[in-house]
Amino acid sequence: MDERRRAERRVAHFPVTLSIAGPVALNGQTLNLSRSGLLLEAQGQIPVTLTLQGSRCSGFLVRAQHKHVGENIMTLAIQLVDTLPDA
Repeated sequence: MDERRRAERRVAHFPVTLSIAGPVALNGQTLNLSRSGLLLEAQGQIPVTLTLQGSRCSGFLVRAQHKHVGENIMTLAIQLVDTLPDA
């Protein structure tokens, strides 16, 4: 597997607040649809602002998926523009 991570990872659990940082307009195409939703592929970026331990940083949402089917808990991957302070 191609390992693209540049920085060392460590387990850390802190409260975080994520906000969409600006207007978002994505263009894409549906992959499938049903009466209750649709799956699509889209081009564009979703800018976000994070607040972690009183520090703010910015980045882009790069992946989102539900942790468990049927639950409203998601795992999100964020590519940071700013460097997080030492946590």
